Amino acid sequence: MSRKRRDASLVLLFNTLRAVFAASIVVVLSGPTWATTYAELDDAEVERIVGLLSESAHGVAPPCRDRTAWSQSERRAILERVLRRANLLIQKEFPAWSDATYLEYTKTGDRRTGDEMMHARRSWIVPLVLAECFEYQGRFIASIQKVIEELVGQRTWVLSAHDERLDAFYGKKYSVDLFAAELGLQLADAAYLLQEEIDPRVRRRVLETLETRIFAPMRDSFVSGKGNSWLKSPSNWNAVCLKGVVAAALTVLPNRLDRALFTAAAKHYSMYYLDGFRDDGYAVEGLGYWNYGFGQFIELRERLWRATHGGVDLFADRKVREIALFGSRFPMFPGNAAAFGDSVLGTKPDPTALSYIHDSLDPCVVFPKKVDLTKLFMLFPREQASPRRHCDDTQSISRRQYFENAGVLVSRPLAESQSHLAVTIKADGNGPHSHNDIGSYAIALGDQQPVGDPGGPRYYTKRSFGAHRYESKVLNSYGHPVPVVAGQLQVNATKVMPKVLSTSFSEARDEIVIDMAPAYAVPDLKSLKRRMQYDRRGAGSVMIEDAFAFGAPEFFEVALTTHGNWKRLNDTTLVFDAGGRRLQATIDAPGTFDLLGERISENGTEFDRIGIRLKEPRKSGAIRVLFQETH
Repeated sequence: MSRKRRDASLVLLFNTLRAVFAASIVVVLSGPTWATTYAELDDAEVERIVGLLSESAHGVAPPCRDRTAWSQSERRAILERVLRRANLLIQKEFPAWSDATYLEYTKTGDRRTGDEMMHARRSWIVPLVLAECFEYQGRFIASIQKVIEELVGQRTWVLSAHDERLDAFYGKKYSVDLFAAELGLQLADAAYLLQEEIDPRVRRRVLETLETRIFAPMRDSFVSGKGNSWLKSPSNWNAVCLKGVVAAALTVLPNRLDRALFTAAAKHYSMYYLDGFRDDGYAVEGLGYWNYGFGQFIELRERLWRATHGGVDLFADRKVREIALFGSRFPMFPGNAAAFGDSVLGTKPDPTALSYIHDSLDPCVVFPKKVDLTKLFMLFPREQASPRRHCDDTQSISRRQYFENAGVLVSRPLAESQSHLAVTIKADGNGPHSHNDIGSYAIALGDQQPVGDPGGPRYYTKRSFGAHRYESKVLNSYGHPVPVVAGQLQVNATKVMPKVLSTSFSEARDEIVIDMAPAYAVPDLKSLKRRMQYDRRGAGSVMIEDAFAFGAPEFFEVALTTHGNWKRLNDTTLVFDAGGRRLQATIDAPGTFDLLGERISENGTEFDRIGIRLKEPRKSGAIRVLFQETH
């Protein structure tokens, strides 16, 4: 049979299956009998996985009717909190859907109101279902059914910014985005947990809508290799969408071969997500998106592990272990990490992810058991954990973490030191959600960051992605603690390969030298080297030096950025205050310079930028800033 005829037969087969599914919610195929060709998946691997799966679909938690499981004491505290939230919800009106609100993004580029509307509607389903499973008196069933019917009848599950041509809005073509994947899983979990407790008609509508909006579009992509481009993306989209789609499939699809197809897809396509990390585990999207994306990858791993009885383990790859440990290795102090990329200042490693990683992989780094138990896989943990490595000294949190593949250095004080000072500096480490921030750094004083990278926007607009992204002062290099060279900002950081020229590490001192010249399209720039020196002795210090050389005299400027307060003590000294922590900056520059303060406020992020601008053009020189804690 020719490939063209085979593809045509395949389309006919899938259309037939959809019709049968919608009518009866029973896929008639009973075994691995689909003769088809996938764009990237191996037929033999799909059939192998069939043998790992149970005959029937299972959720990650027992159905609500299992009163022994749902009544265990260790779940009562979190479920009682969920019950209180559910009791408040049933006294309110369910948030209404508004076409006009959804279409605001299409008209003005503002996505906030539409996103908020959709998230408000989705936020009801989990607490109501968990409350009913906990209490099991039928008190929430009517509200649950109303919410389900609202959600499955909702005009689209795709966020407005992800549906620019409005194909999903008008029902022309369905695709899966971050929101749709998560909502699909929540509805699948609800259908599995409640089972016969809800009206069969409502349950049927859930399964029909999942087939139309989630499963069928994904099968088409598995076959054709087209659509749902996040399947081959190295960004958090890959992990988030795969988790939602595949977990929903494992929870409700009746046919084992069908579930094997989605399982094989998760195993294969999740490798694209891992490509977005450096081999040393550095997360180029920043800590915030490590929390989001890798947190979803964790749940995908857990759901696959359980469904295949350990036969598919996404943690088996050594690189995954390095990525998993990023959350504990990256912070300067516990809970205080540089906000590179689109991470928001104050972002902390997700405690649920850290707890899971500790339990699964790393017995050396111990974190408190603070977990989000509304995640079903954490609410009902496996009795037998996955294999763990033995602890050795190389795994423990140390005075230094150098992500060599990304040129990112985290320098901390000695464990026995009284110093509160730490620093993170980056040469590269850019990818999705990158800013133009080569050479950026953040300085920590205990739990505060008085100086350094201001972090990303708190909300996105149409300009946040695409051709106009780097017009933003929050995203381009102007709003980062890096130089302005001959009046020019940095070029697109994702197109540049900066080089770490040297490193020197000792118990007393760390030093890194970065070649920053490739980050600037200035033909007359002969060299630009940023040297960071971190001294652990005594109270500690951080020195940032920018040494430049031009073919002819040019203007040169270095910026300091802060979310705190600052004041000028004298011609060469500034003091920054954040949360009661005070950092003194002493400036050493060739000739005289101006200090130019500017308040930057964009997309919910506000901070001060202080430009140290040489008054006269120079052919060469260096600006040094020495940072020390002061009282």
